[in-house]
Amino acid sequence: MEDTTPWVEFTGWNKLFLGKDIVLISETRLAKSVRMNDLFQISEERLEFVGKTLDSLIARCLETLETTPRNVCRWLGSYKKMEPGARPFDNLLRDGTVKM
Repeated sequence: MEDTTPWVEFTGWNKLFLGKDIVLISETRLAKSVRMNDLFQISEERLEFVGKTLDSLIARCLETLETTPRNVCRWLGSYKKMEPGARPFDNLLRDGTVKM
């Protein structure tokens, strides 16, 4: 975790998700059903808002990744503290990825 702290701080994710249940957010993002609405008392409009917000966040991350130099991506993809990885951090999303 300590190796990623500067990156997380740079992206602002630590402030954005402070005190938030990330697992619940990700599960809610994928579930658009009456059961989810009833279970968490979240309106359809609110779920749609959260989905669009996450879509915007992911789009912003992808744009940032496209402009990030390859050598920086190698460091981001590394599990070692003192050397870059052989394989750079890369976009794994494909055209078939589901959006709300």
